[in-house]
Amino acid sequence: MTQKEFYKSTAWKKARKGYISQRLAIDGGICEVCGEEPGKIVHHTVWLDDDNCNDPDISLNFNLFLYECQTCHNKETDPRRGTPGRCLYGPNGEILRNTNY
Repeated sequence: MTQKEFYKSTAWKKARKGYISQRLAIDGGICEVCGEEPGKIVHHTVWLDDDNCNDPDISLNFNLFLYECQTCHNKETDPRRGTPGRCLYGPNGEILRNTNY
């Protein structure tokens, strides 16, 4: 299965839902990075690719998840790519979509 297919899989949807439920029970679902905004996205701390997404010890492991708000998740960068995260900031602070992501 490819990474794109993985994110549509029943296994991922169940793991994501279970992790969100766990975080809601622990702290009401606050972002694990900034601790200020509500969480929105379950982020893999080990970046997934077409190979490791098929390893449940990586792709479905709660110990390798973070529940992040949109702001913190947009700042994530894939260390393998060396490129900025999903969003960039323009000279006046405006948010720009990173087309290289």
